Amino acid sequence: MPELLTLKSKVKLGCDMCDTCCKYRGDIRVTIKNIFDISRYMKITPNEFIQNYTHEIKGQEPERALNCKGEFRECILYDTKRKLCSVNSVKPLQCVVFPLFPEDVKNDYFYVIDQCKCKNKKEITVNEWLNRK
Repeated sequence: MPELLTLKSKVKLGCDMCDTCCKYRGDIRVTIKNIFDISRYMKITPNEFIQNYTHEIKGQEPERALNCKGEFRECILYDTKRKLCSVNSVKPLQCVVFPLFPEDVKNDYFYVIDQCKCKNKKEITVNEWLNRK
């Protein structure tokens, strides 16, 4: 069972832009705010974004998730040539906090997803990770 973390918890995290977080991720959920922010960034309507980039998840909040593509089930918003999220500045919260996963947002509880392969990890608080630029 993963350790439950708080904002003050110290954990080894890092990012070396390896793109692991964009592959085999399962459902990357998007909120209404994500839909509006991303569609505005992409210069398309929210309905176009919903129809072309998301699918429905019945019975779970939020009820929309990003589509996947290719053999590695990459996020549909991942730019494989640049090895970067095509909407990086407005990406969904689930992507921003990776490899942390919010367990209980109201109480600021998280746990670490072991998918991240970053080699350059350093000890950092959860709060510092969430507020990095």
